[in-house]
This record gives sequence, structure tokens and C-alpha cells, in this order.
Amino acid sequence: MGVKIYNKLVRDKIPEIIEADNRKYDIKILSDEEYLTAIDAKLDEEVAEYHKDQNIEELADILEVVYAAAVARGYSIEQLEEVRQNKAETRGRFDKRLYLKSVISEELKLEDLKYFDVVKKAKMEVASRGIYGDIRLADCKEWQDGNVINLWSYWQGYQIEDIDEGIDILLVGQDWGNPKSNPKIIDIIHRIQAGEKTAHYTSCITSATDRNLIELFKILGCDITKENPGKRLLFTNYCLAYRTGSETGGMTKSLLRMDAEIFDKLVNAVRPKTIICLGKITYEAVTESIANEFVKNLKEGKPIEGVYPKKDSIKVFGVAHCGARGVINVGGKEIMNASWQKIAEYLTSEDN
Repeated sequence: MGVKIYNKLVRDKIPEIIEADNRKYDIKILSDEEYLTAIDAKLDEEVAEYHKDQNIEELADILEVVYAAAVARGYSIEQLEEVRQNKAETRGRFDKRLYLKSVISEELKLEDLKYFDVVKKAKMEVASRGIYGDIRLADCKEWQDGNVINLWSYWQGYQIEDIDEGIDILLVGQDWGNPKSNPKIIDIIHRIQAGEKTAHYTSCITSATDRNLIELFKILGCDITKENPGKRLLFTNYCLAYRTGSETGGMTKSLLRMDAEIFDKLVNAVRPKTIICLGKITYEAVTESIANEFVKNLKEGKPIEGVYPKKDSIKVFGVAHCGARGVINVGGKEIMNASWQKIAEYLTSEDN
């Protein structure tokens, strides 16, 4: 009696096939950790077999293992297909048989990068995003079709033609969310991109978050319902990718920091005098610091204060997100307004 050693992951019906052939087998059920290791090894095995035989059955085997690997790592087949389709739309497929031999470019120093150079670089890098735990990040067609750093910049920033001459305030949020959940705003963005002079982001604002933001900027002497708000403003989110699911929350500082290089290039290009960060992890990502007293300060009506680490002449303020939850967390609108009043006092002193 001969024994052949395999020690590998096999398909679910292999034991039945062995029994039907009047043979015995020794098998075990793998733990989660063992299964992940085995599925990766199985993928290597199937790819090697395809290189050897190059037939459609081996391609089918590879596909089956890819599906199993996705599920094993907590993703669904639908999520996998969604990411595949998104990358096909934004990066293309392989139909044209293009073979990249080299890329020749003149390296630009950080100080030479202009705003639109940064936007182009951001679009290239964000297109390669994927699924991170419960958060699915991807590219966005509306953003790719435009020439701004973030869809939020269609509120404030897109209208500044000489933006490389510097701005007064850079407002930084966490991430924009799913564009499909804001169809009215996306329609406005399409109209702005088409050059419609009467189209404005605030014409379809309905959320408490945006209404609060309008009132908070009035404290700074800015009317952000207007194309010319009174100061040179740019709105962006630190995370430049867009959510593809309905999930909210769950963003981490490590996910935000995936765009750290782009953010630094943006700051260098537009040279803000002041940066205002909405939320704790946004502030920590911008300042590369730990803000242990963040909520405590905000409950006392004081913003967190710091400097931009790459250029300490740029003042950075951390305030609560201006949505309903942020208002509750700090103890009410009056206390939230007090933090912004402190920022207004700083801006006034700088102007004088």
C-alpha cells in the first residue's frame, strides 16, 4: 500500500472523489490562520500550473482560488467585482495590449509643484485604492473629470484662478463619503464643470452639517454661500478617495495618512496662512501629533492649537466636526461657536 503526501488545500468535494475511487485519505480542517496561509499557497500553485499548461481550466482554478481568498479575508465576491469594475473604469483594462517600456519625466522639486500638478498626481495615486476593513475606498468619475483637489473644493477653492499665489484658510475634513449619496450636489458639480455661472454648491444644501458650517464661517467674517466669501478659502478632505458603500465612520488615522504626501504637496502649492481641521484624527494627521486633550479643550470652548510640521509659520487649529454629533460632543452650538470665535480673534490679530 503506497501513501502519496500532498499537504495542500483541496476543493471541498475531493474527499468524495477519493472515496468513490475506493481509496482512503487523511484530512484535517484548517484554523483561520492556517487557511489564509494555505489559500495563498494554493494561488501560487494554480498560477504555476497555468504557466505550465495555459488552458482555460487552469484559469478557472485561479479564479476560484481568488474568490476563496477574498472571502477568507472578509470581503464578498460582490465587493471584489465592484473594485475590479472601478479599476477597469478608472485605470482601463488590458484590451489594447499596451506594454510600458519606460517613463521619462523631469523630476519636479516639491517647491516647484503647482496646484494643478498636485491635483494630477492625486488622481493617479487615488485610482489604486481598495477595501480596508469595513471601508471601501475608490476613485470617483466626477472628481477625475474636474481640476480640483477634492469634490468639496467645488464649494470653496475652484473659483480662485491664481490659487498658487496663496490662500488665507485651508479647511480640512476627513473624507467626502460616497458621491452617489449626494446626487443633487453631484448635479451642481456637473453644472460647475460645464461652466454654468449660476451653479453654486450651496444651492442644494440640506444637511445640518453644511448649515452649521455656513454659520461658523460667518464668525470668521466669511460668507461661504457666495462665490467670493471675503477670504481666499480652499475646502478639501485629507482622504482623497471616495467611499463606494453606505458605510459612515470607521475612518482611521492610518487610512488618512495614505494621502500624507499629497497633502504636504498641496499645502506647499497653495501656501495657506491658516489650516482648520475638522475632527481629532484629521488634526492629528495634519500636525503629525497626538491630541490627548482634544475633546476636553473643545468642551471648554477652545480649539486645539498647533503648527504645520513642515512649515511652523502655518497655524493649525483643531475643532469638532460641525455635524449634529460634533455639536453634541462639545456640549452645544454656543460652545462650538466659542472655539471658532477664538480662531476669529487669532485671524484678526494676524491681519492687524
